[in-house]
Amino acid sequence: MSSRFALAVGCFLGAAGLTLLHHSKRAKKEAEFLTSATRLALKELGKLFDDDNRERDPPALVAVSGRVGSSEPIACKISGLKGVLVEEKEELEFERKHPVYGCWSRDSALTNLKTKEVPWYLDDGTGQLVYVRGAREACRFSFAVKREVFEECPKTPTEHKFLKLFGVKRTESLIPTGTSLTVVGEVRILSRDFLLLSSEVYRRTV
Repeated sequence: MSSRFALAVGCFLGAAGLTLLHHSKRAKKEAEFLTSATRLALKELGKLFDDDNRERDPPALVAVSGRVGSSEPIACKISGLKGVLVEEKEELEFERKHPVYGCWSRDSALTNLKTKEVPWYLDDGTGQLVYVRGAREACRFSFAVKREVFEECPKTPTEHKFLKLFGVKRTESLIPTGTSLTVVGEVRILSRDFLLLSSEVYRRTV
């Protein structure tokens, strides 16, 4: 191994190590921040803002669990479910031929990406609702359901010699109504209900 190559490898490993250390410290700091949340049942949220019951300032973060609901859910075309947060994606799939080497390689191109969201809340059956905002940007967020369909392109008599079209893949990702979630966030009063500004959203085992 040449000294130049060894130096390059050393620099690469050093940079990789620093990157991992940075992400490790960030993850640890984030975990400490989120684990400081106070876990509450939805019916207990009112006590945070009730002067007769409150003994201290409301906690900066709370963790609440419940099932997703909405008064105006989105009717999803592919899954047939009703969702509160839906991402629709279309990708064109094709093969293209290298102009010099003549080999074919499979590829895809994003042609459309659309996100829809309606006002939604968590309900744990106690009669208290908490509306959630900012879930898409929260850490640990992932769609609960993902469905895909593929539509083939019609065959044409004369295909381009450097390009073969296969079809369009449509992907629908969503959080359906009825999904059990735990949300960590900052709580605000919203009329008789509450608004939770999300910091973390994840599935809950029921």
